[in-house]
Amino acid sequence: MDRHGDQKHPADPSEDILPAPQQRLPHSASRFIVKSVRPYLLDLIEWETQKIAALQKRYRHVILDELFAHVGALGTHTAFLLFLPMLFWFSSHNVYRIVIQIADPTSEATFREVAIQTDLSRVYGRHLVLILGAGVYISGAVKDYFCLPRPYSPPVYRRSVSVSVAHEYGFPSTHTTNALSLSLFSSLFFAKFVADGYSPEAQITIHSVLAFYVVLIGFSRIFTGMHTLTDVIAGAFLGAAIVLVHWYFIMPALEIAFAAGWLVPVVSLTVGWVAISFHPEPDGPCPCYDDSVAFVGVVVGILVSNWHYTQLLFNASEYGSSFVRPLMPSPSNVQSGLRLLFGIVVIFLWRLVAKRVCYTVLPRLFVWLSLPFNRRFFTRAKDYKTIPSSHIFLTPSIMDLKKLAEDAPSVPAASNPGAANQPVRRLRSSDPSKAREALLDNKTDLKTPVDEPTGVPRSYKLPRYDVDISTKLVVYFGIAWWATEGLPLLFPLLRL
Repeated sequence: MDRHGDQKHPADPSEDILPAPQQRLPHSASRFIVKSVRPYLLDLIEWETQKIAALQKRYRHVILDELFAHVGALGTHTAFLLFLPMLFWFSSHNVYRIVIQIADPTSEATFREVAIQTDLSRVYGRHLVLILGAGVYISGAVKDYFCLPRPYSPPVYRRSVSVSVAHEYGFPSTHTTNALSLSLFSSLFFAKFVADGYSPEAQITIHSVLAFYVVLIGFSRIFTGMHTLTDVIAGAFLGAAIVLVHWYFIMPALEIAFAAGWLVPVVSLTVGWVAISFHPEPDGPCPCYDDSVAFVGVVVGILVSNWHYTQLLFNASEYGSSFVRPLMPSPSNVQSGLRLLFGIVVIFLWRLVAKRVCYTVLPRLFVWLSLPFNRRFFTRAKDYKTIPSSHIFLTPSIMDLKKLAEDAPSVPAASNPGAANQPVRRLRSSDPSKAREALLDNKTDLKTPVDEPTGVPRSYKLPRYDVDISTKLVVYFGIAWWATEGLPLLFPLLRL
């Protein structure tokens, strides 16, 4: 293995080894920081790879492989997005109260104070989504900027339940960023708003569980060969920084802004556009940008819908309204079950219908308007006539844990040492340079067979289409709106 990430493996003469996207050569020399730092980080990755391989050689077991691979799923935005909507569908018995000054309509020269009360679970949920969205975006941008590989395989055996995650770059660990963000924010929120109702022993237990969750996620990423210790530490620092900045500077101001004028939608739409437009371009078809775009849609949707929902509740409390009513604080068990089922069905149907409509309308619109799209590794609308139905998944791609039997690598027995010594991916070709060029030009199918006996993972599915980006924005903005405004307004009307 050389210092730049190209691996040298013994291979069958009939096969040429094509490195996975996360193992490609460095960025161009125009990126000074990358050019200066990356060689040293590659040396560090190579050193850490040997340590992880030794750890796996000593402790690997089929049970531990399965356990830590699925533990890692608890640190993904997949898991968070599956459960976060419930924070907006069920009221707590606590409120978050702020007092703002508004102009008195009876006098142009005076102001009066108005208290705005928001359910505490909604406040917690919307800020947690914003923090997780920032973590996914920033960590993905850093990955695509440095393009640092994951621990080299071989000698490390990588184990993941998600194919797309396995084909992202390694530095920093998004799982650890998410886990640290969730735990630290939850700990701060609990201590300030909820802890008074718990005994000291219960408070210590809750904080300890949150801390253990972070350690468990971090260790699982190392043990499964998906990250180095450097990746995990960097992810933890990033998660902590995001939470602290949000807690002390963004959260207080944002709660006031939700009750103000048009500042929230204007700023959120502008920042969202900038974030999508200036995301770093990776050296390979890394799916980080796809996840970042999805979460930009979620974050903008959360901000706009929570702003509008607050405006509706504020106007209802000021002037009276028979339409806008807060959720029932204590629905019956039957109502809770129906509310949950109805909410999941609505979001599922929205996602399915919106995606199909976008994939039908947007390609023609892109060609008709000649819309520019300058990112690599995406097929342009002018180069295809239709999008295959297989590209439209029945469940959200970012919210779907791939079925293990279909998309995830099988786990070889720990007693089979040869299993960990297989290359990440093989493509049959008489000329390896042409294979690499085909990958970079987005002309390679990449749906290569799995080496089933050794559990080598399937490749990341290509092609990706230019309309994927606009579709993700529409779909995930809508999911955020349904979860935080549309459904909470519907539930009382439906007696749920």
